[in-house]
This record gives sequence, C-alpha cells and structure tokens, in this order.
Amino acid sequence: LIESLEQVYAADRERILRRARLLLSHPALVAAAAVNQAALRQGLASLLRATRSVHGALEAEVLARALVAALVAAIEHWVREEGRLPLRQPLRRALRCLAQLGQVSPHG
Repeated sequence: LIESLEQVYAADRERILRRARLLLSHPALVAAAAVNQAALRQGLASLLRATRSVHGALEAEVLARALVAALVAAIEHWVREEGRLPLRQPLRRALRCLAQLGQVSPHG
C-alpha cells in the first residue's frame, strides 16, 4: 500500500501538493473530501469483511476508519511539511501508531 501511494505521489508531487493545499484551505472542499473519505472507509470495511480479515462488521468498520484516519493524517502532515520528505515516511509513522495501539492492553 505504501509503495503504491508513494509511486503516485512521487510521479506528480508538485501538482498533488498544490491541490492538497487548496483543498485544506477551503472548508467546503474539506467537507467534500470527507464524503470521499467515507466512501473509502465503506469500501475498505466491505473488503475486510469479504476477505474475512476481521471477525465482524464492527471490527471491519473500526479498522477501516482507523486506516483512513491514518492515511489522511499522514498526507496532511506531508503537505504541511511541503512534501520535503518522501510520503512513505509519514505513512509508515502513521501506520506504526496504529500498530502500537493494537499492543495496548484494554485492561490497563
């Protein structure tokens, strides 16, 4: 996943940075992007259920939401940093955060 996204962003870095800056600076565009993110979450949740990667619908929804949130946070961080580092770095950091959450015991 990370390598695929990195290839897309590396091939057209400047255009993607311009579009992302524009999007993040206009609340109406941020709202429109939220609709796309919801569709991505639904698609991921469906895929997780179809591949039986999770135990049920709730787990699929939680994991899909967490993955999309991590992707969005990583991309927004990359944009704020003007794309100076390869996108794979904030993506890997964001996914590591999710992995660390999975290691936290729910019982303290």
